[in-house]
Amino acid sequence: MSDLIQLQFFPRTSVSRTGYKPRCFTAIIAGLVLSMLACLTGCGGGQASETADTGITGQVVSYPATPGMDMSNDYIVTAGGQDVPVYRGTGPLPYSFAYFDFSGSAVVQVTSLVRGLSNVVVRPESKGIVPSVSGNVITFTLAQSPIHLSIEPDVKNGPLLLFANPREEGVVYYGPGLHKPNMIFLNSDQTLYIAGGAVVQAGISVSGNNVKIRGRGILDGLPWTVGYGPQPKGGIFAQILAEDVRNLSIEGIILKDGWYTSVSLDRSDQIDVLNLKIVANRHDPVAPPGLPLVNGGMAPDGFHNFNTSHVTISDSFIRTDDDCIAPIISWVATPTDGLTVTKTSLWTDRANIWRIGAGFLPLGVASPSMQNLVFHDIDVLHYDPTWNPAIRLEPNRDQVLENVRFENIRINHEGQSALVEIKPFANTRSPVRNVSFKDISIYGHFKGNYGSVILHGPDPASSVTGVTFENVMRHGELTLASSPGVSISGHTANITFK
Repeated sequence: MSDLIQLQFFPRTSVSRTGYKPRCFTAIIAGLVLSMLACLTGCGGGQASETADTGITGQVVSYPATPGMDMSNDYIVTAGGQDVPVYRGTGPLPYSFAYFDFSGSAVVQVTSLVRGLSNVVVRPESKGIVPSVSGNVITFTLAQSPIHLSIEPDVKNGPLLLFANPREEGVVYYGPGLHKPNMIFLNSDQTLYIAGGAVVQAGISVSGNNVKIRGRGILDGLPWTVGYGPQPKGGIFAQILAEDVRNLSIEGIILKDGWYTSVSLDRSDQIDVLNLKIVANRHDPVAPPGLPLVNGGMAPDGFHNFNTSHVTISDSFIRTDDDCIAPIISWVATPTDGLTVTKTSLWTDRANIWRIGAGFLPLGVASPSMQNLVFHDIDVLHYDPTWNPAIRLEPNRDQVLENVRFENIRINHEGQSALVEIKPFANTRSPVRNVSFKDISIYGHFKGNYGSVILHGPDPASSVTGVTFENVMRHGELTLASSPGVSISGHTANITFK
């Protein structure tokens, strides 16, 4: 750590329910920063284990459980010989999650207290982690980070989500403990740090330029009912709301149980998201007294990209109840140009993994285009078992959707009828152009259903043209125009299968 660092310190525990902006001061002497780091280690902010004590190469940092949080009784986890607290997730299907930091390599041991491990699967399988199994204990070694795993003794019934972060030194903004600031406002050249072991119950509103949100802790939205969060603009606005921001980075934290969309990027540019974990599949069947139920009480999307350009999401994990990735057009002035998602695991319980092209402008108002979207090296762990496809392209409000690329995608298919749908809304002047699918692997439980691939242009102004499928393998079979479940109809042209 060098140069001048502006540190914004938040109180260890805050029970205020009004939004505030933290006071800050400038640390000029590097030694002051180092002394604060030493204090963090000595004050319970995380414990590092050395090679001699754990049999690992490098160091592991685990963080103490936060009092008042709902802890899981399904698993015991150790990493590098250290106990790792296991939290209980919220939702109709039970799950647990745990996290720690490490450098070098780390030996992980997971003990299942409820379910047998004879059929355990560690997903994504592309990571190549095959644990050794001994009774109700599995052991494996991690040699890279960040890495996000779903340890599944019984598929989606009670998995352990394990998030391993790179070990990091840094200045703590929110230290270990429970914090209740309600709202946090970030402006130009500010950094928010949520340390490992910290649980911050708040919404974040970002404006200005050069803003960072970093850490290893948890941003928790569970205190608020779905649709009634603390954002000043309204309860349906996101857990992290960025408006008119240039150069925003979000790195390392866990977003837990958002009251609506987890991250919304509005009219912004140059967004970098790294090692973000979203666990947000909550259901709230009962509204607050005297208020209507919002969205059926089900938490919506992971990422909303409203007219925002040059966005990169990498090395992340997104589990949502609704759509995982949903670029949208809502304003005339700014386009959506450039969205890249890579090295990321995606999971939705009742909707689309990708829902691309929706718009909210009135019909007849020419919208800016949505273009240059790249999705590369992605693992889809699970998606809607009923009717939603994993991939849906559906422009609907006078906008062009073009130059979209899906490459090196692995989708765990569990017998769903729908897989890919490219289908603009009729009479909306919303064509789809230049879409490619390359090296796509659909695997899992065949159940006699390959998963449908549907392309339909409803009218000449809302056509589908220039779509290529190359090496798209569904359950070991190359997908061609003549393959089962493939349907091409209406105003389409230049549809190619290789």
